[in-house]
Amino acid sequence: MNAKAENKRIVKGDVLVQRLDDELVILNLKDERYFSLDKYGAKFWEAIEEHEEIEKVQEALSEKFDVSNEKLTSDLSEFIQQLLSHGLVREEKTQ
Repeated sequence: MNAKAENKRIVKGDVLVQRLDDELVILNLKDERYFSLDKYGAKFWEAIEEHEEIEKVQEALSEKFDVSNEKLTSDLSEFIQQLLSHGLVREEKTQ
């Protein structure tokens, strides 16, 4: 994890979230668009909700998935960028 990521946290935007079996359905309340996350995306989302700080999110996910740290960092970064682009989360600097 690089220093740039260590001082950021991800905060849920103005959304409603509902679990349906292994999936999560997310409604962006600002534009009323629905999004669906499969079971892996749901685990990423839940880790973000629970931990917020990117470094802690990655640590939590590394305990759940048997993948290299590089792969997890890449996948998490891509996932967060998608969430940001759809307004489902926002990024904040930490102290």
